[in-house]
Amino acid sequence: MVFSVSNAYCQIDKTQVSVSPFSRGDFWFNAGNNYWLDLDNLKTGGVNQGKESSDGLSFNTIYFPVDHFGAGLSLTSSRDNNKYTTYTDLSTSTMVYLNAMYGNTFGNNINLYAKAGVGFGSDRSKETSSMSTNYNNKYNDFGANFEVGSPFAIGNGTGLYFTPMAGYEFYQSKNSIQTDKSSGAYLATEFRASLPCSSYAHNCTDIHSFSENRYEQGNNFIGGTSSFLFRFGNDDLVRQVGELGHPTITSKYSYSNAMLDIDYYHYILNNVAAGAGLSLNSSMTNYKGQVYKTNNFSWTFSPEIQANLPVKGELNNVFGFLEAGIGTSRYKTDNNNSTSTYKYNLSDETLGAGYNLFFAKQFAFTPYIDYRWNTTKDQSTKIKTVANGFEAGIVLRYSFRF
Repeated sequence: MVFSVSNAYCQIDKTQVSVSPFSRGDFWFNAGNNYWLDLDNLKTGGVNQGKESSDGLSFNTIYFPVDHFGAGLSLTSSRDNNKYTTYTDLSTSTMVYLNAMYGNTFGNNINLYAKAGVGFGSDRSKETSSMSTNYNNKYNDFGANFEVGSPFAIGNGTGLYFTPMAGYEFYQSKNSIQTDKSSGAYLATEFRASLPCSSYAHNCTDIHSFSENRYEQGNNFIGGTSSFLFRFGNDDLVRQVGELGHPTITSKYSYSNAMLDIDYYHYILNNVAAGAGLSLNSSMTNYKGQVYKTNNFSWTFSPEIQANLPVKGELNNVFGFLEAGIGTSRYKTDNNNSTSTYKYNLSDETLGAGYNLFFAKQFAFTPYIDYRWNTTKDQSTKIKTVANGFEAGIVLRYSFRF
């Protein structure tokens, strides 16, 4: 998509800029696309508990072969493989959606779109103790959704759009003995990006020119998986268990999810940047007709120093970083007038390195690797859980100057 595009629609003058995010040759993608890999050693109260590993991919793109009409796919995949002292558990999930979109621009900056998608996937969960397999569940998944949204451009010609949206979705997870179905409406917001094909690097000269002077004093980066998401709605969950004749269980519930992740860096000197990461997460579920609700909230704040190699050429894109953060998390459950609350203090330290590979004037693929130490302390028992290990991945970063 980025470095060897040969589609005839891309052979346009590179000074041309699309007047709409839905123009022929545009790529539309989620600004939070990323891949990650974590490998951790785990200790609780100073006692070894085992090892945890996880990896995953989040990817979403749509291409417009003609004005207004686009097609593409979204892929989410994750794998958690944890080996503790007395048991192991494995969970995997993969879902692929095929999407079609129609979009139009009215006036100078009013963008509207309608998008429909159908998805297929599978998930698996397995737990094995030292003596036997406790469970081994496999499900085939199906999903469908319809969405309308209105992207608002952030800045002039940046390619970034703040995108409120509303939609309706259906999801089914099924195996030989159980079927779960859920459906409901939602409102949400996300950051999206749209770039014409001519904006991408088509050769090494483009890649070099896009990265020149990016690390001078006064420049800024929004990095990592920076994103904003707000989502709420009502859902109906229908669960059918066993053979024909077994009861069907229907639950109606409302939910809300809010997430803010920001990684921001400002170059205070040439090749030296200071910044911070801020993460806020809140979720609520309230089952109607039942006295049962959950409410979870967490935040972390992580100041960071970043330095690029002070050399000319491509090696100037290499950077190292040092991060230290604090935060808290709270998990609360109300069930039949019985309330359970768990509170934790969080801290982390991270040392790592990365490389900014610019594929457009202000966007870069950034592979990274680091070693981190995460500590979770139960506020009531004072027991600490420490996870330390390697982390690696590829994220998108956005560069700009005030």
